[in-house]
Amino acid sequence: MTELKINVDIATLVTEAADLSTFLKAAIAADLVETLKCQSPLTIFAPDNEAFSKVPAGTLDSFQQQGTADWRSYVPRGSREALCG
Repeated sequence: MTELKINVDIATLVTEAADLSTFLKAAIAADLVETLKCQSPLTIFAPDNEAFSKVPAGTLDSFQQQGTADWRSYVPRGSREALCG
């Protein structure tokens, strides 16, 4: 059973979850780690490594190489500033 952690930021939780390592790499590539460290209420629907493994070969690498703007398009405009100050 997974231990419930209270008052821990999402970046810390993702770092500690081995099955979210691909999501963590994507968050780092998109420069979203600081956003995930916010103490504001934040909901993340993070695919696990198994879900990422179903993405066609080369697609994920290509997406990451296109730059951070592509990953950030999944973060609602203004939400980083509103949540993290």
